[in-house]
Order: sequence, then C-alpha cells, then structure tokens
Amino acid sequence: MLNPALALALLVTTPVLAQEPAPAELTFDLRAAEHLFNRAGFGARALDLELAVAQGLEATIDGLFLPVEQRLPRERPERLTRKDGAKSDALEALRLAGGKDEAPQDMVDAADSAGRKMRREDRRQLEDYTIWWFDTMASGADPLRDRMTLFWHGYFTSSMDDVKSSYQMIEQNQFLRAEALGSFRDLLHGAAKDPAMLEYLDNDENKKQEPNENFAREVMELFTLGEGNYTEDDIKEAARAFTGWRSRKGAFDNRAAAHDTGKKTVLGVTGKHDGDDVLEILLDQEACALHVAGKLLSYFEGRSPAPERLASYAADLRASDYELEPLLRRLFADPEFYGDRVVGQRVAGPIDYLVGMSVRLDLTPPQAWYLSGSRLLGQRLFHPPTVKGWDGGMAWITTASLMQRGNLAGILVGTVDAGEVLSDQDEMFSGEEMMDDMEAMGSMDELPARPTKGVKFGALSGLKAMSGKWEPDLDLRGLLRRSGATTSEERVDFLADLLLAVELSPKTRAFLLQEFEASRPTQGRDEATGRARFRERGGFQRAQEDHLRGFAHLVLSLPEAQLN
Repeated sequence: MLNPALALALLVTTPVLAQEPAPAELTFDLRAAEHLFNRAGFGARALDLELAVAQGLEATIDGLFLPVEQRLPRERPERLTRKDGAKSDALEALRLAGGKDEAPQDMVDAADSAGRKMRREDRRQLEDYTIWWFDTMASGADPLRDRMTLFWHGYFTSSMDDVKSSYQMIEQNQFLRAEALGSFRDLLHGAAKDPAMLEYLDNDENKKQEPNENFAREVMELFTLGEGNYTEDDIKEAARAFTGWRSRKGAFDNRAAAHDTGKKTVLGVTGKHDGDDVLEILLDQEACALHVAGKLLSYFEGRSPAPERLASYAADLRASDYELEPLLRRLFADPEFYGDRVVGQRVAGPIDYLVGMSVRLDLTPPQAWYLSGSRLLGQRLFHPPTVKGWDGGMAWITTASLMQRGNLAGILVGTVDAGEVLSDQDEMFSGEEMMDDMEAMGSMDELPARPTKGVKFGALSGLKAMSGKWEPDLDLRGLLRRSGATTSEERVDFLADLLLAVELSPKTRAFLLQEFEASRPTQGRDEATGRARFRERGGFQRAQEDHLRGFAHLVLSLPEAQLN
C-alpha cells in the first residue's frame, strides 16, 4: 500500500483548484455523468453511467427529481417504535418514591438496570436507522434526496451526544429527508421548531425572565445570515422572540407563559415579534439568500463561488421564494459545474469515500464496514463534532486518516483482514458504551456477509467481528476479460477509470504500471525448485484475482482516490 506520509504530501501539494477556465459548452459524456452522480449522489455503477449518457443531461437531471412515490420504496426499520419520554415501570416507580435518596436500594438497583437497558435500546434504534440510511445511499434508489439529507444533516445540526434521544434525532432526520428538495423557507421554520434542535441549542432554557441567546445566535450565524450581517442587539432581541419555544416529550411546545410579548427590534424591524416573525425577517434579508446559495455551491463544487456567480444564484433563490429545485437544476446544467476547477477537485468525506467505493465495485459490505468505518474516519452520522457540523475539505485528511482509508479499502476488496486493523482503537470509547455495544452485538460465531438483524455494530469492535468472515463477491478478472483489456497498460487504465473519479497524471500512471507489472503472477516454474508455481486446481486464476485485488487496494489508497 502507498506510504501514508507520502500520500498526504502528494495530496497537499496537488493543486486542488486548477486554473483552467470553465468550458463555454457542456459535453455530457461518461466523465461528466460520473461527476454528476458523485456530487448529486454517492457515485454510480458503470452501466448506470452509460445509461445516463444515452439518455442525455436533461433526462438524467429530471430523474434526480422523481417524486418519492415513483422510487423504489425503502421503509424505515420496523424497530423504530420507541417514543421520546417513554419511561419504564422501574424508573417511574423510583420517581414516585422520591428518587434515589428516598427509595429502597432494590428499587434503585432496578431503576439503574432499566436505565441502562433503555440507553442500549436507544443506541440500537439509532443504529438500525443509520444502517437503513447507509443502505439507501449505497442503493442509489433516491440519490439526490440522500445527498441533500446529508447536507442538511450538517447544516441544521444536532447531536445525539447532547440530545440523547434516538427518537428525536430520527424524527429530525425524517423531516430533513421529506423537505430536502423543497423550500428552504419550510426547512428553516421546521428546523427551528424541531424538538432535537431546540434541546441541542438550549432554547428549552429560553424564558422571558432569563433569555438564552444561544439558539438565536446560531439561527442567524449558521442558518440564515452568516457572520457580520447582524449585531449583538439583534441576537438579544431575537432571543426574546424565541422565548417559550421548547421540546416537550419529543414534540414542539410553545409555552405562552414563558414568552416575552413585548416589542422587539430585529434588523430594524419593530413589533411584538414571535419566533416565526423573526424567521421571516431573516429570510427577507439579501444576506440570507447569499448565505444559503453560497453553502450549497461550496458543498457541491468543493470551492467557494466567485462573487458574481454567487450573486446570480442567490438572486434566483430569492426569485423562486427559496425553492431549492430551480437552483439545483441550474447548477447541474451549469458548464462551470463540469469544469476542470470542479471535477475531481473536492476531498471526499468519509461517507463519500466509503459509499462511493462500494458503489463503483458493486459490493454490499457488512454493516460494520460502513458504521465503524465512518466513525473511524471522523464522520459518524448523528454525532457531528460541533454546532457547525463537519469542517470538510482538507480537514478530512491526516496521515492517520489516510492510512485508515487505505485499510478500509483493503478490507472491502479482501486484501486486509479487519481483525488486523483496529487492535489499538478501543480506547476511543467509554467502558459502559463498549459493554453495551458488545452486549448488543451478541454472539459473533456466525457473521453473514450482509447481516440485517441480530448482529449490531455500535463501536469499532464491529470491524473486528468481520475478521475472517468477509469475502467480497468480486471478480476483477471477469471485469477485465469483459472490458477487452489485454495489455498491462490497458488493464491499469481500465481499473484506474473504474476506481477513481479523477484522471491519472502521467507520473502516477507510470508508477501504477510499474507496480502492476512487478506484482503480476506468471504461470512458470519456480527457479529454486523447478516445480510449477501453481499446481493446485484454479491456483493461477486465484493468484491473478489476488493480484488484481491488491492492485485495486493500491489504487484506492492513492491521493487521487481521496478526491471526487
């Protein structure tokens, strides 16, 4: 595998933003189709790309916006039943008895046991849902909705670490999914009243006697205007308007007794504003459309747009009353979106990297590979690190993360055993969480290639459970045979095109060709013994497949493999 320190140096010194001008016209070829599916989804299989090119750009874009009911139905996990605020009999009995200080010890012990069980069930419920989400991303059944759900998940951010309710986190995600391609106005109003959001940003503590400014500050800074487009007085006045909005038993509750009914002045507008009034004032600012359009363009293109281009997209967003579909349609048909400064010039986040690999190779890895792999690489769904979500870009890349990306690629293609990778990772997790995860996983004696029930992977121990039990259904020999590639040069080019979203530089291609030739098995005789090297039945074919998998592992460890 490529040395991670060298790979990091190469990636850092590779010009991520090329300086060539954007094309005046757009040719929708395989390269453009792959780029569209990488950014508007999570990659595509070769046949899907060929179909897209045959259909043309307009029809392919139309397909991304198909109504939900016309897509392959993918229902949520059946276990999604626990409601927020539900208490066990043991916990309720302890409460009625006056708490731990007043209740007998056996009642306290029963309540502690019930609490641990509820926390385990809560984690397992969120894990079930996360597995479902990974499955939808990898299936490509609704790629743009999945992509936008992930975007909004990092935009309207909440974390299970603070909310501590899988029910609320899942309900928030379902709201973001339902509205992902609709109206930003609806998204903003819904997210601002979302129970998980209100709890995460402390608006449960925002009362007229003691206003809490945290929620109002983040609504302005992160959701609508961006820094520099409001004052501290605007935050204080807006906080008064949001008093009384709270989460109660997993639902939005507007507590009138806690609301400040006095006059407030927000961004020069005076009135007896409530929270909805403030949100409309924010939406009416030009800075809001600039902020939202800028976030969308930067996310999809991996670079900040030029001021003139941003202003044009923001004007369109305002003209459509914040409907998202017109902006996205324009972007996906924009020649600049397919220019050399954009295509293959964005560092792939962990989820993009993992899902993209499995889609390109048409593999369905065990749940543990997605769950634990994304956690290991720093993008654990429902656990963003800060209120700003994930930084993205070069923040994803360190020497350690490059090595782990290569390891995970090796696990996927079957050249690395999962048990060899994570021996020193367990200290990342608390003792109680690890015990709960191990108990949730149960017996690991039999691990199917794609477990869906009964085997759960909450921590990195899930990857260890794959040790010796995952063999990818991968036939690279067959792919090469069907491609018609016969020379080493043709085979290297075919595999690089299959596995990478970027074109190889001459230097990297020469390096890969040298490595391919140096490790290629030959069906001759061992010079030391004079015996045939591959005497067993099918031995040479197995050696060829192992060679190709090792080469695929090398390609997926390159700096170019971290870009899409």
